[in-house]
Amino acid sequence: MVAIPWWIAIQGLAWLEPLPAELQMNFSWNYLAWSHFFAMLGLIIPALGLAALIPATALKDRFSTSIRVSMGATFWYLWTFPLCFLQLGIGWTILLMILRPLLWAITLSWTLGPYLPGSRSSTSLRWIWILPVFWLSMLVQMGRDLPDLLNFRMDNVGTGKIVGSTADLAERPLDSTLWTLTLNQPLPPERLALGARQTVKVLSPKQIQVVVRNGEVPPPQDTAGTLNTELSHGKALDRLLDSARRYPDSLQLLALHQIVHGAIRYQRTYFPGSPEQILTKGEGDCKSFAIVYAALVRRLGFRAKVVRGVIAMNGDRPDNSGFFAHAWVTVETRQGWQDWDPTSSSPFPDAGYLRFAIPAELDGAFDGENAIFNLASIQIQPLKQVPFRP
Repeated sequence: MVAIPWWIAIQGLAWLEPLPAELQMNFSWNYLAWSHFFAMLGLIIPALGLAALIPATALKDRFSTSIRVSMGATFWYLWTFPLCFLQLGIGWTILLMILRPLLWAITLSWTLGPYLPGSRSSTSLRWIWILPVFWLSMLVQMGRDLPDLLNFRMDNVGTGKIVGSTADLAERPLDSTLWTLTLNQPLPPERLALGARQTVKVLSPKQIQVVVRNGEVPPPQDTAGTLNTELSHGKALDRLLDSARRYPDSLQLLALHQIVHGAIRYQRTYFPGSPEQILTKGEGDCKSFAIVYAALVRRLGFRAKVVRGVIAMNGDRPDNSGFFAHAWVTVETRQGWQDWDPTSSSPFPDAGYLRFAIPAELDGAFDGENAIFNLASIQIQPLKQVPFRP
């Protein structure tokens, strides 16, 4: 009887676990509820599978016993729970996501091992059940995200490039462009509609056209989270800030762009860390450049936010030509909101940038920024005349 209340307590505490700040994600309650439901199934289904393999003569009440053992093995979930509050970032989160079900699978397999076929005569054979139990549990726990995962292009994630797309562009900057997006699954058009800058026309559930114009940038209320005005500090940040303050006020944003652009070596990564960690390491991807630039312009007294989308690149090699997931910064100045791209040597994003509006609450692990990687293909066409308006 102790196992059931224990298991309920574990599931209740799981709702309190925080996400690392660098993820910049807030999930909806609907998604969290489904995720916890599948997490519970992931602890039940493998246990029932092992029970079905146990001969009825070897263990009385094999199914109820297996469930009780599985619930008791969730001790590992409670034991690692305090670590979430001590975690240093996304690394701890990934480690815990793997460690918990693995320790659970070891406990379940080792406890039921003496009753399983092939394991009754050899203690060492108990270990053969650990990986099947672990992988089955993980597969079931991902049930809420499996439909999205099947459409997810992992080759896109690895390189940042939207595979199957090429960008045949004239010289930059681009004043107006027509983007044609082919989707693996439908995307709400409001995720791409940004005032006069981005106008959307839906051709079909899986094909959208967007006209992008240079000019006024809409404020960033369309993206997840808030305009974080907490100031980041550190010796490396202070040095860059001191360098920018040597310039007149009107040139400090431009000076910071050049300073940040030269302070970081481009290296694709997934979770860059804090601004100070990025500068200490001296390398990172577009998110790293954007995070550092946003942190520094806030220190100058401006509101700023990292925004995300797709950039069209017309390079001289396959690895730098095409469409890439990208991050840049929008800054509130006296003249209104302005976009800045510290990753590029050219500071101002043009119509070759397509911004995605990330919802304040995500409805899946592959929503938000990751929805970019569900694009099947992209085409872009420079425009002399705008074909449709809002």
